[in-house]
Order: sequence, then structure tokens, then C-alpha cells
Amino acid sequence: MKYLIRRPLMLLLPVVLFFSCQKTLDEPDPVVPDPDPDPVVDSPGKFIPVKFIIQSDGKEHYDSLVYDAENRLIAEWFLDPDGSGKIVYTYKNGQPASMEYYTLFPEKLYEKSTYSDKVNNSVTETYTYFDEQDGTALTTTRTYLYNEKGQLYKGLLKDGTVFEELGWDEKGRLNTMWYKESADLSFQFKYDDKKGIFSSVNAPFFFDAFLSTTIANFNINNLTETAVTYKNSEGQTMVEKTTYSYTYNDAGYPVTLSQADQFGVLSAQIEYKEIK
Repeated sequence: MKYLIRRPLMLLLPVVLFFSCQKTLDEPDPVVPDPDPDPVVDSPGKFIPVKFIIQSDGKEHYDSLVYDAENRLIAEWFLDPDGSGKIVYTYKNGQPASMEYYTLFPEKLYEKSTYSDKVNNSVTETYTYFDEQDGTALTTTRTYLYNEKGQLYKGLLKDGTVFEELGWDEKGRLNTMWYKESADLSFQFKYDDKKGIFSSVNAPFFFDAFLSTTIANFNINNLTETAVTYKNSEGQTMVEKTTYSYTYNDAGYPVTLSQADQFGVLSAQIEYKEIK
């Protein structure tokens, strides 16, 4: 299963599934809240996305997004044939303060990230993972550094090891990224000139730089191509590409998306709510 916009490196690598719990036959069918039962999709106005209807491998997935009065993302609800979950976002003094990941039915906190205030262009993340069996909490920290334009450009592990570096183009869009977990990965991003899916969302939540595709999708435009370069187990240099195509509403926001890579094609319908 591949999610469209919010999973670590979801469009390029095997998905890290925070919500992959299997349903049993006696569990109720989960209901994802519909933020707007009749969203407006054709108007010259300003929009924020409220729902993704995603088709992949013959299955349908849903992603509903909830905002506060300031058009900040405060919750995401996920529903797919394998399970369901949600992410809850909080803010402090206008800046992201935490992300909490839950599985549903029963609701259970799975992962949590809290963020310090930005001091000297640096933010510290405290990340906690809760063991599925006994609830034991495992905690570590990461540090994110920002340049003079407020753009995230480097991530460091607890011991000071650099695990990612990011580059930005003249339009303020993420265009390169180096990331290291189990292997060195180098990314390049290309965009269209249309309004980005999340370009009207206030205070996008992207302190977790390993959510690289999230950062890209929070840009002012939309991805048209992502390329990842890495070495395979035999030491050969490999390049994998993902391409994206869209249709747009009258305001210039994407209302359909098609994503193609070596694994196949994923398509999505995007519903919006008009804002002032």
C-alpha cells in the first residue's frame, strides 16, 4: 500500500506504515469524518484540501483532513482495507508543537513527536515509540537546523550525526535532498507552475524532514517528477523515478492526480474547501 501525501518517503520507498493493524471480523467498520460533505471544487477562490480518495492496486483508500479556524492542519484520518488511524497536530505560539500517531479500533497511541521552540534557527524533536505489546516507551531526539530564510536544511541524530541535508531552489521549493537511514539516498524534485495542493494551508507541519514528500507537497507548486539515486546490494548505482500528472480546477489547484513508478500507477481525487 502506498499513501499519497504523508508517509516517510512514501512515494519512493517501501512505506513505513504507522497504521497497518489488521481488522478482525468482529471489529466495527471505521468511519472517517467527512470535513465537508459537499466541498467546492470549481471556483476562482482559495482552497485547502479536505479529502483524498486514492485508488491503488485495485483498492480504495481515504485520507480526510481537519483544520482549525486559522486553516492549520490539526488532524488526519486514514482508512484503507488493512486498517485505519489518525494523526493529531498541535501548535504553540503559531509553531508546530507535536504530532501524535494513533491506530484505531481500539484507539491506541503508537508514536509521538514533540518539538521545542526554535532557538538560533534550531528545533529539537523528541520522538517516542510505544511498543505494541506492552506499551513500553522508547525515546530519542533529533535536531533540525534552518537557514536565514527559515528553510530546513539539515537534520542531526542524537549523537550529532547528520542524517539528511536539503536544498531549495530560487522559488523556495525543495529541489534536492540527501537522506541516510539504512542506505545513502539522494533525491531530486521537479515541479509544475500550478498552485500546490497544500499551498493555502497555514503553518505546514514539516519538522520531520524524513517525511520528505510531505515537505515537497507543501511547496507552492506540485511535484512532476521525483528521482532517487542509491547503490544496490551489489554496489551498482540505481535511479528510480516517480512521475506525476494532474488535472486542475478553475482556481489552478489539482483535483486529480496520477502517480506512476516501477510498482504501478496510483490515482487520486482531491476534494477542497474554499476559504477566505
